[in-house]
Amino acid sequence: MLIRFFILIALVNSHCLAVAQNSPTHPARIILGNVTYYFWEEQANGSIAPNSTHRPFKHNYLTSFQAKKQHTTTLIEQNELIADVRAFLTQLPQKNNLKFWYPTPKKTAFELVGKMETTAHSVLFIKSASGWKSYTEKQVLYFTINEKNDTLFDHSSDSLVSTSLHCAFRVQNHYRVYKSIGAANDLSNETILDYNNKVLFAETRKSKRYLIFANGYRGPKKEKNPSDNLVVNVDRHTYWFQTDNRFIERLNPTETYYLDGSLSLKTSNYRTKIRFGWMLLHEYLFPRGKGGIRHLKRINKRPNYKGFQERFAAGKIAGTAFLATQDFTTTKDTIDIVCHSMGYAYALGFIETVKNCVVFGKMYIIAPENSSIAQADWSLFQEVWQYGANLDQANPDPFYLQDGIAPQAPVKGIETLNPLRYGRIFTPANWPKKDIIDGHMIYSFDWIFDSIPPKSPGYIFRTF
Repeated sequence: MLIRFFILIALVNSHCLAVAQNSPTHPARIILGNVTYYFWEEQANGSIAPNSTHRPFKHNYLTSFQAKKQHTTTLIEQNELIADVRAFLTQLPQKNNLKFWYPTPKKTAFELVGKMETTAHSVLFIKSASGWKSYTEKQVLYFTINEKNDTLFDHSSDSLVSTSLHCAFRVQNHYRVYKSIGAANDLSNETILDYNNKVLFAETRKSKRYLIFANGYRGPKKEKNPSDNLVVNVDRHTYWFQTDNRFIERLNPTETYYLDGSLSLKTSNYRTKIRFGWMLLHEYLFPRGKGGIRHLKRINKRPNYKGFQERFAAGKIAGTAFLATQDFTTTKDTIDIVCHSMGYAYALGFIETVKNCVVFGKMYIIAPENSSIAQADWSLFQEVWQYGANLDQANPDPFYLQDGIAPQAPVKGIETLNPLRYGRIFTPANWPKKDIIDGHMIYSFDWIFDSIPPKSPGYIFRTF
């Protein structure tokens, strides 16, 4: 028994490394998040000091000074405070408060607190003669420029009210409105900028087709670094092993965004490394060619409802962040979705948030975990296809060819719909990368492109 235990530990460690599909991360170019951060310094008359405004990052965590300790030293330079806030954001949610020390000329402490935010906000860090203060505001900031060319922050709102754009409506994105007021207190000019400093004009935006990727678990090394629920335009975790490029080539989207559905192993079917390890030990004892149908009971098919709901709720936050793309649209954009493993529950949360604002194209569900728990309204999609191993249908795959990481079950609701547009596609029996571990990994699903002929169920193509 002791020997089996040590084998178990070794198997868990080696296979968990296999689950960790990510390489070193790459910086994102476009980030959609619910919270924007601004830093500036104010002069004695309350106006903003020239060239002091910085917009360093968007995030989904709302971070500010601890409420009872708003006043802090004036000695902290703006770039130092930005670096401290950035450092704190990277440590959330493990630490929801953190104390920083400014070392010279004597130790001065200030404390930051943070939480995940599900709606659009702006956080302002403003330095005045009394020190730095933080303020939580709404997503549209209004500024006044007086006849002396002083810029003063006026108020915030969840709506964009503009004379030049002839609009007054609630928005999801973050904007700054600068109103120049003349000596007679009349409006002489108005400039509207988004968070990236792009000037907005009164123009109609054409509808777009988006491709959304929702990845699964990024491995045990990232166990304490769960999703920040940001929406980015690059595969920053290098999760997809260029499978995303093949989807992009087939679907030809206007823009592509990536969601991170990686949450703790506690949200999975196995719930712990030890439970996962017992299944791996059985694979070790019954390698390829042994351990047939009767050993399928070793696969944990018991759903994790609580974990699924955690991922679903996290996906809703990403959906809110994505809605920033939907301001100023006259016709609804179309969205295609690709999800893998844990990303299924996450994608459902995303769908729930955006469904009234977009048109859905196609959804490709790869090796989903806990797929029998919940569903979207699949009739909203042109097509929905599930790809993976056969565990529950007639003539199931033997134990050593199953998906041991996410035991496969039909996506809820998919099997009652038109089989020409919705259904399951099983991994080919002769596919070389098919086994209990590799068979789950996204790098093993190139068969979707290489073995499914055109006009067949599950074939990936764009419908205009």
